[in-house]
Amino acid sequence: MKKIIFLTVFVLFTLVACDDSLQWSEKAPNEMKWKDALNYCKNLNEGGHNDWRLPNIDELRTLIIAPGTISGGKCQISEKAGKLSSEDWSKADCDGNFDIDKNWFWSSSLNSNDDDDVWLVNFQYGALGNNYMSTRQYVRCVR
Repeated sequence: MKKIIFLTVFVLFTLVACDDSLQWSEKAPNEMKWKDALNYCKNLNEGGHNDWRLPNIDELRTLIIAPGTISGGKCQISEKAGKLSSEDWSKADCDGNFDIDKNWFWSSSLNSNDDDDVWLVNFQYGALGNNYMSTRQYVRCVR
């Protein structure tokens, strides 16, 4: 019963908090490297749509419900604001603790300090972080 209530609250909050103009795919069944994630979204045909892409960090943050890392929260990592460096991340609170999805998810936003490093979101912790393109992470596509 607790799981059903939590899921219901999460879904309702997500529907209210998310950018209404974005449509999200299901989570990819497997972790993959960043370049594979780009291709996965580009080639995804889901729900009768084939115009999916890997979300940028701003779009991915719209799915977070942690106060510091929601869009417009204290965490300053933002493609729109041009703040994609490790220094920007270290200056702000980019963590939380919410048990929603226990995985890291790729964004399309590169770390401006390192061409092989990409920004990610972890929904379990409500956290933003970065990692090398060669690691394997999960993917949700957007359209």
